[in-house]
Amino acid sequence: MNMEKREKNIEDYNCQDLHRIFSEEYYKKHDKEYVSTRFIGYEMKLLKGLLETHDVFAMLCGIVACIKRNSNTVSIPYFVAGIKFYIPDDDNPELRWKVQTSDQPEYRTKWQELRLLKAKWLPKATDRTKMIQLEKDLMEWLDEKKKKTARTSQSKKTLK
Repeated sequence: MNMEKREKNIEDYNCQDLHRIFSEEYYKKHDKEYVSTRFIGYEMKLLKGLLETHDVFAMLCGIVACIKRNSNTVSIPYFVAGIKFYIPDDDNPELRWKVQTSDQPEYRTKWQELRLLKAKWLPKATDRTKMIQLEKDLMEWLDEKKKKTARTSQSKKTLK
């Protein structure tokens, strides 16, 4: 029997996956393991409730933002209580998550340019066209990435 580890689609993440990612991000910043402040079942229940009301990608971005902004006393109940402060306010959290986790600096640079252009108080017409082009490039990259993961998951299914 072939026991290879399969990559789970982000859209299929559950509260355990979010807890794992919170722990990993916590470890990256503070160089120590995350220890639950309360019963772990309570933290899972809180995350499950958030999953019912928020997008997975928005929550992932929120977890990263929460851990970056707070000290080592941050916890999942603290994150859940202040969720409105950590959820990204941009219109495409999936794109934001993919860019944040990407290894390609060119797309991170494009993302930063896009954010700066969107933040301009009075953009010029050239800024508007550049913003549209950057959004188009990033969305094409995201679609290409989705197709690539879909192809690899289909090929893994056929190998079984």
